[in-house]
Amino acid sequence: MSDKELCIQIINEFPEEQLRNVLNILENLKEFFYKTNDDDNFCKQLLNEYENCDDIDKNETMTIQDFSKELGIDLK
Repeated sequence: MSDKELCIQIINEFPEEQLRNVLNILENLKEFFYKTNDDDNFCKQLLNEYENCDDIDKNETMTIQDFSKELGIDLK
């Protein structure tokens, strides 16, 4: 049995008066997954742009202490 068929089977087991709540939950999950997918794609695009960037300084590292000093932030 496919995942979709299992989901439908579970939904069919809910009483009619609870289906509105199930529907609301499913709609919220669908929206969450679309937003998560959009965020993942955006992050992948940023990483790809960074990896393909010709900036010679992109591989330089800096400690958090040096970075905070550069920003004028005192880490205590």
